[in-house]
Amino acid sequence: MRYQQVKDKIHSLRILSEQHCLKTDLVMLDDLDLFLEHKSPIVSVIGAKASGKCSLVNSMLDSDVLPTSIFKPGSLYEVKPESSGLAYEIRTGFDIDQKCPEMGYMMSDVVVLCLKATALWSLDDVRVLGELMERGHKYIVLCVTHLNNVKPKELPEVVRYVTAKQPNLPVVYYSDEELMEVPDDISDKYGALVLKAVIEKSLSSGNTLDQRVQIAERIIEKTTDNLISEVNDKKLKLVAERDLKYADHCAKISKKQLIRLGWSEIRVAYEKLESECVETILLQLNKSKAKIVDKLNASIISTPNPKEWWEKMLPIMLKNEIEALSNALDANVQSRVMRDLNWLNREMQNRFRQSVTMEDKSPVNYHLDFKLDSESHTFKNLRTARYITMAGSATLATMIWYAIGPVGAMVSAACGIIGDRYVNKVIDGQRETLKGLVANVVDETIGKMADMIPSRIQGLYEELSNAVGEKEKIWAETYGQDEFECAEDKEIEKINDIINQIEGIR
Repeated sequence: MRYQQVKDKIHSLRILSEQHCLKTDLVMLDDLDLFLEHKSPIVSVIGAKASGKCSLVNSMLDSDVLPTSIFKPGSLYEVKPESSGLAYEIRTGFDIDQKCPEMGYMMSDVVVLCLKATALWSLDDVRVLGELMERGHKYIVLCVTHLNNVKPKELPEVVRYVTAKQPNLPVVYYSDEELMEVPDDISDKYGALVLKAVIEKSLSSGNTLDQRVQIAERIIEKTTDNLISEVNDKKLKLVAERDLKYADHCAKISKKQLIRLGWSEIRVAYEKLESECVETILLQLNKSKAKIVDKLNASIISTPNPKEWWEKMLPIMLKNEIEALSNALDANVQSRVMRDLNWLNREMQNRFRQSVTMEDKSPVNYHLDFKLDSESHTFKNLRTARYITMAGSATLATMIWYAIGPVGAMVSAACGIIGDRYVNKVIDGQRETLKGLVANVVDETIGKMADMIPSRIQGLYEELSNAVGEKEKIWAETYGQDEFECAEDKEIEKINDIINQIEGIR
């Protein structure tokens, strides 16, 4: 499944790049496709210039196939299995200090990183090793070369320094000139034959296709990041050009026409206040739920008769708690709506000499009615609630909706549901079981309130926002003849669409 998804992403990236002339490395995409389909394992031998890569490969092949002199940067040598007798393909020529095409050695099943014994852990060595691990390479072998240039007494320090940096990676030691005697410290880790054995062990230890897919995913992720950065740069240039034109436009139009551009700002800011109000009330509701449960559970602990408490006390206590919570929520909403209306009026007055007056839209007309009329509906116990539910709780809830408001109706309907669901349960005097039932009751009741609150609050703010829209329409008809139009806006819109497509591929 992942394999096919990666193939599809490569295909989509190629099409998108061709359609919009993006600076995607299409050759890299082709190479990535070939890498996924390559039949034999690929072993890349990489390292700094003159780190002994070709000498090492020649030793592995027991033949002077590759030139050992310093060659031009960018030269790539491939040794196919059919010519080497090995079960894998060897690629080398990647000089990491020459900024060679990194994607070349990234597309490998095993990477052998040559470290010069006389210059261990250069900045390039550390950088490349980090990139390999970041891209998902699991099979990396460190090969310390030019061992003949190290004095015997310095060898323990070399071994310690190499393994201290990367204790979890296999290390092989190699000398392009035959050593008089292989030190005991590295006798079991020395030579091309040992390196071949380590490579074969790495290839046989896991599924190379899984690693290839993971590497391809990381490369595609980086490619899409680069593309997004590229198109964002283009977008920023367009935005800068548009802003210059806009500044010129603003200099030419009248003050009132310029002020008119702030209408949308006010409405966007007002919508944000609406969202903040909803979040605040829902947060308050959620915090109150735990407090109500704790208060009811405290009452359970002291009751001598859990069944009687369930049938007689719970409806009364729950009703009182919900009424108190409703009053608190209602007061909070009312204060926030009034505060936000005052803000809206100040902004409109400062910018447009307009306002949503109290006569137009008064918050008093939009009381959320988070109250429960104790005289309209009293539950003496949950058995009564069950009978009411059986008699037609849906009709009753609809009537109460208009009589006592949405929240009151919700509480009534919720209690009906609670009665029908739990009244026949046998309570064995197990208070812990009763606590669980109480938590369910409160959760169901609070959940219904939470479902209702967003639409109710949205209704309050939408009425006021629509009033702003009506005034904006009148203003636009009077002062809106000189609209700002810019060709860059369309280009920016296209770029946003491209970014969305790239994000979709990623």
